Amino acid sequence: ERPVLDTDEMRRAFHHPIESPRISEMAKGKRSAVLIADDLTRPTPASEVIPFILEELQAGGIPEEEILIFMGFGCHRQMRHDDLVKKLGEDVVRRFLVKQNELDEPCIYLGETSRGIPLYVNQWVMDRELKIGIGGAWPHGTAAFSGGGKIIIPGVANFETISRAHGTLKGGGNAGNVENDFRLNSEEAARMAGLNTTVLTILNARRQTTGL
Repeated sequence: ERPVLDTDEMRRAFHHPIESPRISEMAKGKRSAVLIADDLTRPTPASEVIPFILEELQAGGIPEEEILIFMGFGCHRQMRHDDLVKKLGEDVVRRFLVKQNELDEPCIYLGETSRGIPLYVNQWVMDRELKIGIGGAWPHGTAAFSGGGKIIIPGVANFETISRAHGTLKGGGNAGNVENDFRLNSEEAARMAGLNTTVLTILNARRQTTGL
């Protein structure tokens, strides 16, 4: 029953991020950005937070035409136009280039993680200088919680990376053990891929944002 954030409170969260520079500061000197969002299997209200991210990127000097929206859903099905509008908002889908994690597209090999998982990341993501994840801390049967590094593995990885991670690494289960191999491997992969920050939403039972 935490209070729902209003517009001013949400903007204040972007002005005072947790243990991270502002996105506008990270954007300075960079020429391009990618916003990596999860799909409709997660309740993340991406359409609510993307406008604030765009404000920060504009303040940091990244032009709109150099911003890519990427759907990082691993091996889930491709999203239809109506799915994208529901997740991202009609204005974002109309204004920006939106790509999805198609498993037959070129990927960049970044080496193996310390747990022996080969890391292949979609080239569309790797070609952008500033990388921002969008997700939320939802209970997850393997990683204990969604969000964070999971936007890289499985989010924007290829089939080999995803299948090796899911098939060989032990998870933490719904008991909430975040210090599990699957979660820690995903966080390591995020560092290897150069993920700069993540915007994580906290929702109430009515899917309203109570924390950022």
